[in-house]
Amino acid sequence: MLPYLLLVLLASTAAERDPRCARYTRGAQARTLPHDTDCTKFYMCDIQGNALEMKCPKNTFFSVDSGICTFDDSACSGGERAPVVKPMLPIINKVPTRPKPDHPVIPPQAPILPMPGLPVLPPQAPILPTPELPVIPPQAPILPMPELPVIPTDPPKDTISGPIFMPYSAPRLVQDSRCSDRSALNSSIMLPAVGDCTKFVVCVGSMAYEKQCPVGQHWSTERNYCDFIDRAKCLA
Repeated sequence: MLPYLLLVLLASTAAERDPRCARYTRGAQARTLPHDTDCTKFYMCDIQGNALEMKCPKNTFFSVDSGICTFDDSACSGGERAPVVKPMLPIINKVPTRPKPDHPVIPPQAPILPMPGLPVLPPQAPILPTPELPVIPPQAPILPMPELPVIPTDPPKDTISGPIFMPYSAPRLVQDSRCSDRSALNSSIMLPAVGDCTKFVVCVGSMAYEKQCPVGQHWSTERNYCDFIDRAKCLA
């Protein structure tokens, strides 16, 4: 332990002459002497040769070897040692602690079984984004084509085995006494037009409706329908 050097000393009011204290000039180091009966005190010689009684700081003792006060009490070689007063520690009242509650007894639990392994799925092909479809602008409605007249051609005579039915024109109401003067008005009949082989008359009751044969055909009185010209043999 480093020696504790006394910087400030308290001097007693009474100064005694000591033959050990020799006079010295100013600037010389003052001499220190041990106390006769107390190791916590010592004498310091002044410039006049007087011995001034000095007291060491608290809990220190005068060392004859070093001539200063130190913490080492074994350096004291004479006189009574002053009792070292130990500081009293404050008594701290302990706060009574509450007893810890008993922890609930946890019953043994069933062992945790490992999770079954999940099936390993094979890698799948990446899903490509769907390409954007072009936006089709609205179009005008498609109107039905008008029905075109069917123009028959004269097939070879040896290939015709039966009548060929062609579309007829819309009927037109006409005056014909053959329809109004007949007795069987509950039935419908077809008659050749007067003076025109390309037309014929349909009698519905007493009403007469004139119709046009398809292009390239004449009314056939023998077959009672429009037929090709060479087979109809119309003489009107």
